[in-house]
Amino acid sequence: MQQVQEKQPQQKVLVNHSEPQPSAYRPSPMPFVLATSAKVCYGLSAASLILSVTAWNRVRVSVPFTGKRGKKSAKANHKPTPRQYREAQRLGAFVGLLTPTLAVAGKILDDASERVAQYDFAQWEKKQAEKARSSAFRLFNR
Repeated sequence: MQQVQEKQPQQKVLVNHSEPQPSAYRPSPMPFVLATSAKVCYGLSAASLILSVTAWNRVRVSVPFTGKRGKKSAKANHKPTPRQYREAQRLGAFVGLLTPTLAVAGKILDDASERVAQYDFAQWEKKQAEKARSSAFRLFNR
């Protein structure tokens, strides 16, 4: 027995080269990188606020520790010294200063990403307009 394979007719695709094909807009990765960096700055700003409050109040919170026999240890009755209060306040203030700094940096990066995206799109539109104008005036140059 012989097997016979039928050939299917191939379809031809006609391509019209007289009309320019519009290229799709492909944004650059820079606005995405800037926007992601802005979100990271906002997150770090929130974390800085939480760390600041935690550092400021860490000496005021004393956790009672009970030993094996149910008696409170000497650590539970320990009161923080004025020096420990000052150190906690300094650390809390220092970490607290990072909160607005990171928030402002995030806002600047967010605005920059919008400006870069708008500029990128405007340049693409300008390039497309130049292509359209040059192909429209080709008819008159003949």
